[in-house]
Amino acid sequence: MTRMIKMEEFQSNELILVNQLKENEIHYKNSNKDQILSKLKEPHHVYRNQTIDISRFSDLIKNNSLEAEIHNAKIIFESLKTHDGELKRYVAARTEIWVYLAHTYLFDFMTNIEKKTKNKEIPIDNIGKYFLSLDGGKIDKSSRGSWRNHYLFKLYWSYRFALKCKGLKIEDSLAWILKNVDLASGFLERTGISHIDSAFGGIVRFSIKNIPDDWRNKGYDFYDKVGDISNDPEEKLDKRTFYRHFAKLINARGGFINFELLTEDEMVEECEQVLDKMMVNLIKKTN
Repeated sequence: MTRMIKMEEFQSNELILVNQLKENEIHYKNSNKDQILSKLKEPHHVYRNQTIDISRFSDLIKNNSLEAEIHNAKIIFESLKTHDGELKRYVAARTEIWVYLAHTYLFDFMTNIEKKTKNKEIPIDNIGKYFLSLDGGKIDKSSRGSWRNHYLFKLYWSYRFALKCKGLKIEDSLAWILKNVDLASGFLERTGISHIDSAFGGIVRFSIKNIPDDWRNKGYDFYDKVGDISNDPEEKLDKRTFYRHFAKLINARGGFINFELLTEDEMVEECEQVLDKMMVNLIKKTN
């Protein structure tokens, strides 16, 4: 049965949660929401036209497998609505609503996620990061920071961006985004790319084809080809720097080309051209 409520967010309670994080740690681990909420202040800000269908939350899968996260991202995205469609971008980008949900309607979900994928953290492993988007002891409210840190923010926005990839099944594009959060953030944080469906879709298609899922550890991708031609392996860029540079160069192309006029296929070609130029420059540098 559908149960719609109005969207809310904390006003002054985030700082309280941060200051009491160490004290409340036992309550998070015991999934004792009431003990945490009893120390917070009223009122909360209530959005007039943004709603949550909390009845859908009972269908969330409580483990950290990729399959579960794909399933859960869809439910969370579809549960948050406005009176005329999907949640407004400016609201969905506010860290405050995700902190609120993590400590209210989605608290039990967050605190009971099981570690099915052993080498991947679950929210309870790093409460400050995944519940509060803490970075260096402070709440990072930037879209980039929240997307990397807050667990619910990541699930919602990964699904929202996956919808942009028209040439792929949403499950495929969503799987790539969730498996490559650090790499994907290099594109997502650049609004000239992430706000244009065909541009982002083309980049994801290119990346799925050229960058293996295990690129961090063993996959043979276009980064590894640099190692084959390098006379001094110590001069190689680390993978993160290499891919961040690739994302930056793609974004810079937007200064010469209007990405909005390109199809997904044409955006794939742009990515291939940027890659070719990077490889030529790296060959010159390493020889």
